[in-house]
Amino acid sequence: DAAAARAASAACASVAGAPRLANAARSDGLLERLLSHPHASVRAASLRGWADVLDGCDRAARAQHASDSESVRSVVCNDESLREDAEGAFQAAAACAQACLARASTLLEDRDGDVRCASVTFLNGVLRHGLANPRDIAPLLVGRHGDELQKVRDAAADALRETAAKRPQLVALRFSEGFADACASARRYSDEIPLPILKAVGTSYQVCCEGRAARAKALKSALDVFVTPNDLPAKDGDLSNWLGKRAATCRALGSLPFRTADEPLMVIRACARACALDGAALHESLRDASDVSARDAARCGAFSLLCRLKAHIKRRHRLGDARCAAYDGDCDKQLGAIRDDSPLVCGPLFSRSALAAVGTNRGGSVRSSLVVDLGRLLAEEQDDGDLQDRPKKPRGRPPKDQPLKRTSSMEPPKKPRKKVKRKRPKDDSDDSDDDWGPGKN
Repeated sequence: DAAAARAASAACASVAGAPRLANAARSDGLLERLLSHPHASVRAASLRGWADVLDGCDRAARAQHASDSESVRSVVCNDESLREDAEGAFQAAAACAQACLARASTLLEDRDGDVRCASVTFLNGVLRHGLANPRDIAPLLVGRHGDELQKVRDAAADALRETAAKRPQLVALRFSEGFADACASARRYSDEIPLPILKAVGTSYQVCCEGRAARAKALKSALDVFVTPNDLPAKDGDLSNWLGKRAATCRALGSLPFRTADEPLMVIRACARACALDGAALHESLRDASDVSARDAARCGAFSLLCRLKAHIKRRHRLGDARCAAYDGDCDKQLGAIRDDSPLVCGPLFSRSALAAVGTNRGGSVRSSLVVDLGRLLAEEQDDGDLQDRPKKPRGRPPKDQPLKRTSSMEPPKKPRKKVKRKRPKDDSDDSDDDWGPGKN
């Protein structure tokens, strides 16, 4: 494997400064065959080698056009790897990279972690040199934030940060698709998304959505797909995977690093509207049903997740019912300290073993439990006594022109007492001052 990997790297390096060899490699399908090699080390070496070819040819082309001096021209012409025209070599290498773009995108799902990391590096090089549309590659980079390996997540974060610096609005609009892919990738490893992956997904949210308007667009596009559970799969056997992805998305949404208050309030309002309208109507139609279909049970599970997400965000960010009800779509206040940073727990009903029985004949009890769980969450009153906005008491005495308002619980005011001047009683004793003086005994 090591010898084959070195041979692949040498094959990529041989066409670095030779446009004729690069065109021949393209027509012969050299890079496609290397990327389809059975050994993972060969695939990884080919991806990294061709990314280095693009960088080297681009540097040579820039150096050739940077100045017309003889010193720069001599440096370019005397280098053996750049003995031919640098711009022509870059164009030939770029054509080969564009021809293998689809194959490199599929290698993001490869079993080998080194191949996935090399594929992220290759796609980043393609975007850096303007050989692909960021509209198609940005969701793939966001989706790699749900990978199980730390090096793959770090490489995806660096590539996404570089792309977002050039096209911030486009990356923000495409965040929702990559966010769903990241949650689906993380769902493969365990029922609950691990904390490192949750932090990586939060990092992708911060990178893609720098401004307040960008964060609002990204959240709205993600909620439009997540809040309305109308994208049910055609086959009942795929309902378990569908519910599992929604559970992972719910857990990731509950752990996003929000900055201003309008972000969690937007999520709460969307979940509340969906549950109050569609969720309540669905539960009312299934309350007395003896046999619940798999599709209706899956929709009940989706609305249950919305109820859990709403309660989790309210508890996490100290948002009471009064503040959520007063939200009118615009609130730029900064959020305070997070009360509880623990991730959202969806419960045993959304584990793999339970969801696997939703679309089968033996899943009647699970389907009934999903309907009962939705009814309990809809009827449950959230006890947010310490989270509600308590009314503030006015300080000081009320002004004179605004008298106190009497209520039924107040006692009638008492009339003020009049001050009565008491007369001092006369004292006729011998010790009186009138008996003293000259000529008096």
